[in-house]
Amino acid sequence: MELDKKRKAYIFSVEEQLRLLDLITKEKHIIENKTTNKLTNDEKDQAWQRVTTAFNAVAIHHRNMEQLKTKYDNLKTKTRKIVAAQKNHVKGTGGGAPINDKLDPVVEAILKIINIKTVVGFENVFDSENDEFVNSGMDLNIPDLPVCNSYNCL
Repeated sequence: MELDKKRKAYIFSVEEQLRLLDLITKEKHIIENKTTNKLTNDEKDQAWQRVTTAFNAVAIHHRNMEQLKTKYDNLKTKTRKIVAAQKNHVKGTGGGAPINDKLDPVVEAILKIINIKTVVGFENVFDSENDEFVNSGMDLNIPDLPVCNSYNCL
Protein backbone atom coordinates (compact mmCIF):
# COMPACT_ATOMS: atom_id res chain seq x y z
CA MET A 1 0.00 0.00 0.00
CA GLU A 2 2.10 2.80 -1.31
CA LEU A 3 0.85 6.33 -0.83
CA ASP A 4 1.32 8.99 -3.44
CA LYS A 5 3.08 11.72 -1.57
CA LYS A 6 2.97 15.23 -2.89
CA ARG A 7 6.30 16.94 -2.89
CA LYS A 8 6.28 20.37 -1.39
CA ALA A 9 6.53 22.86 -4.23
CA TYR A 10 9.03 25.66 -4.28
CA ILE A 11 7.73 29.05 -3.21
CA PHE A 12 6.96 31.40 -6.10
CA SER A 13 9.41 34.28 -6.27
CA VAL A 14 8.15 37.79 -7.00
CA GLU A 15 9.67 37.54 -10.47
CA GLU A 16 7.81 34.28 -11.12
CA GLN A 17 4.56 35.80 -9.90
CA LEU A 18 4.99 38.82 -12.17
CA ARG A 19 5.87 36.54 -15.10
CA LEU A 20 2.72 34.49 -14.47
CA LEU A 21 0.59 37.64 -14.31
CA ASP A 22 2.16 38.97 -17.51
CA LEU A 23 1.26 35.75 -19.32
CA ILE A 24 -2.26 35.80 -17.88
CA THR A 25 -2.71 39.40 -19.03
CA LYS A 26 -2.23 38.25 -22.61
CA GLU A 27 -4.97 35.61 -22.15
CA LYS A 28 -7.22 37.51 -19.73
CA HIS A 29 -10.10 37.86 -22.19
CA ILE A 30 -10.37 34.06 -22.10
CA ILE A 31 -9.25 33.24 -18.55
CA GLU A 32 -11.43 35.89 -16.87
CA ASN A 33 -14.46 35.11 -19.05
CA LYS A 34 -17.38 34.40 -16.68
CA THR A 35 -19.27 32.29 -19.21
CA THR A 36 -19.13 28.58 -18.41
CA ASN A 37 -20.10 26.14 -21.12
CA LYS A 38 -18.29 23.41 -23.00
CA LEU A 39 -16.82 25.76 -25.59
CA THR A 40 -15.54 28.41 -23.17
CA ASN A 41 -14.23 25.81 -20.72
CA ASP A 42 -12.22 24.21 -23.52
CA GLU A 43 -10.89 27.65 -24.52
CA LYS A 44 -9.92 28.33 -20.90
CA ASP A 45 -8.08 25.02 -20.66
CA GLN A 46 -6.21 25.78 -23.88
CA ALA A 47 -5.34 29.28 -22.62
CA TRP A 48 -4.06 27.86 -19.33
CA GLN A 49 -2.04 25.30 -21.27
CA ARG A 50 -0.42 28.10 -23.31
CA VAL A 51 0.31 30.03 -20.09
CA THR A 52 1.82 26.92 -18.49
CA THR A 53 4.00 26.17 -21.51
CA ALA A 54 5.25 29.75 -21.76
CA PHE A 55 5.84 29.95 -18.00
CA ASN A 56 7.85 26.72 -17.89
CA ALA A 57 9.91 27.75 -20.91
CA VAL A 58 11.80 30.29 -18.79
CA ALA A 59 11.07 29.16 -15.21
CA ILE A 60 13.66 27.71 -12.90
CA HIS A 61 11.12 25.44 -11.19
CA HIS A 62 8.67 23.49 -13.35
CA ARG A 63 5.01 24.17 -12.44
CA ASN A 64 1.96 22.31 -13.65
CA MET A 65 -1.27 23.94 -14.80
CA GLU A 66 -3.07 23.30 -11.49
CA GLN A 67 -0.28 24.96 -9.51
CA LEU A 68 -0.44 28.05 -11.72
CA LYS A 69 -4.25 28.23 -11.50
CA THR A 70 -4.14 27.88 -7.72
CA LYS A 71 -1.45 30.54 -7.43
CA TYR A 72 -3.48 32.94 -9.58
CA ASP A 73 -6.63 32.34 -7.52
CA ASN A 74 -4.68 32.85 -4.29
CA LEU A 75 -3.18 36.10 -5.61
CA LYS A 76 -6.65 37.40 -6.51
CA THR A 77 -7.94 36.53 -3.03
CA LYS A 78 -4.93 38.19 -1.37
CA THR A 79 -5.43 41.33 -3.48
CA ARG A 80 -9.10 41.59 -2.53
CA LYS A 81 -8.20 41.25 1.16
CA ILE A 82 -5.50 43.94 0.94
CA VAL A 83 -7.79 46.40 -0.84
CA ALA A 84 -10.63 45.67 1.62
CA ALA A 85 -8.30 46.28 4.58
CA GLN A 86 -7.22 49.62 3.11
CA LYS A 87 -10.82 50.59 2.44
CA ASN A 88 -11.88 49.68 5.99
CA HIS A 89 -8.94 51.54 7.48
CA VAL A 90 -9.86 54.73 5.63
CA LYS A 91 -13.44 54.56 6.90
CA GLY A 92 -12.40 53.63 10.42
CA THR A 93 -12.17 55.93 13.40
CA GLY A 94 -9.61 56.21 16.11
CA GLY A 95 -5.89 56.47 16.18
CA GLY A 96 -3.19 54.19 15.09
CA ALA A 97 -0.57 54.28 12.44
CA PRO A 98 -1.71 55.00 8.90
CA ILE A 99 -1.94 52.01 6.63
CA ASN A 100 0.67 51.75 3.89
CA ASP A 101 -0.98 52.99 0.67
CA LYS A 102 1.88 51.70 -1.47
CA LEU A 103 0.87 48.41 -3.08
CA ASP A 104 3.43 45.82 -4.05
CA PRO A 105 3.94 45.20 -7.78
CA VAL A 106 2.12 41.85 -7.69
CA VAL A 107 -1.04 43.41 -6.25
CA GLU A 108 -0.87 46.22 -8.80
CA ALA A 109 -0.54 43.67 -11.62
CA ILE A 110 -3.58 41.74 -10.34
CA LEU A 111 -5.63 44.94 -10.19
CA LYS A 112 -4.84 45.54 -13.86
CA ILE A 113 -6.12 42.08 -14.81
CA ILE A 114 -9.30 41.54 -12.82
CA ASN A 115 -12.51 43.52 -12.95
CA ILE A 116 -12.09 46.35 -10.43
CA LYS A 117 -15.73 46.04 -9.31
CA THR A 118 -14.92 42.60 -7.87
CA VAL A 119 -12.32 44.25 -5.65
CA VAL A 120 -13.76 47.58 -4.52
CA GLY A 121 -17.45 46.82 -5.00
CA PHE A 122 -20.12 49.00 -6.48
CA GLU A 123 -20.32 52.67 -5.67
CA ASN A 124 -23.35 53.76 -3.67
CA VAL A 125 -24.20 57.24 -4.92
CA PHE A 126 -26.86 57.66 -2.25
CA ASP A 127 -24.55 57.07 0.69
CA SER A 128 -23.91 60.16 2.78
CA GLU A 129 -20.34 58.98 3.40
CA ASN A 130 -19.68 58.80 -0.31
CA ASP A 131 -16.70 61.02 -1.13
CA GLU A 132 -18.46 62.61 -4.08
CA PHE A 133 -21.43 63.52 -1.91
CA VAL A 134 -19.31 64.95 0.90
CA ASN A 135 -16.88 66.81 -1.38
CA SER A 136 -19.36 67.96 -4.00
CA GLY A 137 -19.72 71.43 -2.52
CA MET A 138 -23.45 70.97 -2.73
CA ASP A 139 -25.41 73.89 -1.34
CA LEU A 140 -28.20 72.37 0.70
CA ASN A 141 -29.86 75.78 1.35
CA ILE A 142 -30.13 75.24 5.07
CA PRO A 143 -30.88 78.60 6.67
CA ASP A 144 -28.80 79.78 9.59
CA LEU A 145 -30.82 79.24 12.74
CA PRO A 146 -30.48 81.53 15.70
CA VAL A 147 -28.31 80.23 18.51
CA CYS A 148 -30.18 80.44 21.79
CA ASN A 149 -29.07 79.85 25.29
CA SER A 150 -30.98 80.36 28.51
CA TYR A 151 -30.33 84.15 28.48
CA ASN A 152 -30.79 85.32 24.89
CA CYS A 153 -30.88 84.44 21.20
CA LEU A 154 -28.13 85.59 18.85
